[in-house]
Amino acid sequence: MDEYEDDQSDGGQEDDYGIEPPVPAGLAQLTAPQRALADFLRVNQDLLKAAAEASAPIVDKPAADQDAAMEAWISGLTEKQKDDARCPIAHRSRRDQSPPRSIRTVR
Repeated sequence: MDEYEDDQSDGGQEDDYGIEPPVPAGLAQLTAPQRALADFLRVNQDLLKAAAEASAPIVDKPAADQDAAMEAWISGLTEKQKDDARCPIAHRSRRDQSPPRSIRTVR
């Protein structure tokens, strides 16, 4: 058997692409901007309806749950990642509180 034959699958899509990711929640209740984007991208309405059937509703979580999720996410970061996130914030607070260069008016 040569290398080409080793790479061939039995034709199953799962072998080619792996397991499909879950359908995002909230597709049955698109916001106005989401609807506008879908229209702009010309997403097939039947495809949206089919996806919405498999989509769970969005459930607002209490602030305590959101805080716990944020804490869990932060605790999973490396020290370098935390430092990289903190440095721009700390430097900005020490400066003259002017807006970032990217949004200053150029004269």
